[in-house]
Amino acid sequence: MSKQWEKYIQKLTKKEKEKILSILNLIFSNKLNNLDIKELQGVNNNFRCRIWKHRIIFEKISNKIKIIQINNRGNI
Repeated sequence: MSKQWEKYIQKLTKKEKEKILSILNLIFSNKLNNLDIKELQGVNNNFRCRIWKHRIIFEKISNKIKIIQINNRGNI
């Protein structure tokens, strides 16, 4: 069964899809230094990464990363 964020990526343009997938690779390899990442207030270990109008919400516990949601800014 596909996750909701995987379905969201499939609907994007080729350029957006390539950019988000490259950012996801950086997130999963824990190379967060050059990304626009902020910790979400009120929730421990949850972060958001902003790419253009898109947001990647993820949870980071130790070195394990779990993608919670990917959507555009208006749907968060």
